[in-house]
Amino acid sequence: MRSDDFKKLDKIASSYFIKADTLFRTINFTNIALSLSQPETNPELFKAHEALKEIVKKNSPIISEHGINYDLVMKHVPSLCFSSLVSAFEDFIVEVADLILRKEPERLYNVKCEYGLFTSMNDEETINYLISEKTATLTFGSAREYTNKLCKLIDINKRTIEHLIKPYIEIKARRDVGVHNNWVKDARYSKKISELNIPDVSEIFLKPDLDYFRHTYDTCGAMVKIIANNITSNLLNEGEMFK
Repeated sequence: MRSDDFKKLDKIASSYFIKADTLFRTINFTNIALSLSQPETNPELFKAHEALKEIVKKNSPIISEHGINYDLVMKHVPSLCFSSLVSAFEDFIVEVADLILRKEPERLYNVKCEYGLFTSMNDEETINYLISEKTATLTFGSAREYTNKLCKLIDINKRTIEHLIKPYIEIKARRDVGVHNNWVKDARYSKKISELNIPDVSEIFLKPDLDYFRHTYDTCGAMVKIIANNITSNLLNEGEMFK
């Protein structure tokens, strides 16, 4: 019989894959709808499509400045889903961290808490606060720091997952460019890429398309399976969750 912790982790992993599949199907639905957007056969759909293209163009002035031309909506929807997919993976990591830290609270001993705040909280509130502080630092830092913190958290040999962490850090850096710099490559992105010892991309505009979304989908999904298997095998001693 599976333990409660195994069931919790199964729920966390399943939640991620449901979110990821929903986002993939959203892109597929949009692409099918756009293929049917014809003024003769679907005038209302065509009108809505044209209106969306215009508003996306107004909100992306960098496109015309750099002479970039493509169907804006065909990249707009995948880029929205891409950002949501990265957030879903980060949510997975935070929830996994919460499960591990509650099982092994001794990992919280080095987390700082002001005395006044500490004395104002009960035991449950203190644990929740310390876990929140610990997990808040997981997704920040250099490429090496992120890799080390993640591997230490899930107690995994770096070599087991490094081939996925490197592309994921590039994925995360690209998402940050989208959120903070309207998908235009900046110095922070280039610095992060140099930390990974991989060639910088030549493109200026880093808005992801369907192929890049698929790359992100595959990378994050593989990481979820490796992380879940490592926890269930080594921490919970219950064998692998995914075959």
